[in-house]
Amino acid sequence: MSGRSDGFYNFWDVISGTPVRFCTASPSRRSENFDLIASAPNDLTAQRWECILYATNRWHGDPRVHNETHNRAVYISMESILVYDKASGTCIASLPLILKHPKYSSLSPSGKSILFWPPNSGYNYLWNIDTQIVYRLGKSESFGVWSPDGHYIAIGGHTLWDAHTGTLVSIFDFNTMDRAWLNQCFSPDGRYLVAAHGDRIKLWDMKIALLCGPHRPNPPLSLRDGILDLSN
Repeated sequence: MSGRSDGFYNFWDVISGTPVRFCTASPSRRSENFDLIASAPNDLTAQRWECILYATNRWHGDPRVHNETHNRAVYISMESILVYDKASGTCIASLPLILKHPKYSSLSPSGKSILFWPPNSGYNYLWNIDTQIVYRLGKSESFGVWSPDGHYIAIGGHTLWDAHTGTLVSIFDFNTMDRAWLNQCFSPDGRYLVAAHGDRIKLWDMKIALLCGPHRPNPPLSLRDGILDLSN
């Protein structure tokens, strides 16, 4: 389903590409910005989707998909990225960094890696918690998203990255490289990736997207005294 900034949101049939239902936000939420996309549940309850789109605007992800297999939480300050065990409240890993600007972050479904994005840097970064390796991924005006199995990261609506090695796996739409596909998400089963830009939505079959290539190695970043400097 997709939303618009004027308070309308639509349900779409993924197979045929035809609209199933058109809705408007309730009076209490028409002032909210619903200009995002999210994966659809089995039911098409409009009131439920107002809540999901509202949460999606706040948290930059699909709040309905709870596929995490970990009990971790992440916190980013101006000095470091900290990973906590939710049960005990203890810090289990940290990455010192130098960062000037606000940032977004999300843990992988397994809790073993963190994707974070300083907006003014233009890049997404991937930190493997166990190996303490950091990769700089594709440049984009939007925050990347995890595939449900945590194996891939989609960035900008046109590139796929291997979340374990930081390798660029596929550029599956060269025609969109010059524009920002600001909204994107995977289907809950990981078979499709959908990206939105302005009044356009593109739906990709992951089997086809993964065949596009190129497979381009991406060496990890060098840390100075264990500190990641992103201030420039």
